[in-house]
Amino acid sequence: MSGRDPKRIPEVLAALGELWMECPDLRLGQIMGNAAITFYTEDDRSLTEIRQWRDYYRERRSIVQGISKPTT
Repeated sequence: MSGRDPKRIPEVLAALGELWMECPDLRLGQIMGNAAITFYTEDDRSLTEIRQWRDYYRERRSIVQGISKPTT
């Protein structure tokens, strides 16, 4: 029986966790929709999308934090 490598699961779930921690106010369905992850999306593509969105939210947060820092 051939199948997908189960070793991919922790990597995908870890990346999803990192993304969700960057935007904890979003629901899981919102994250999946934003990342365009559907039933038919292959796991390697999902992982790429999740990482891209994680990086986007990290950059966005750092920009917002930079703007909101008081200047002395």
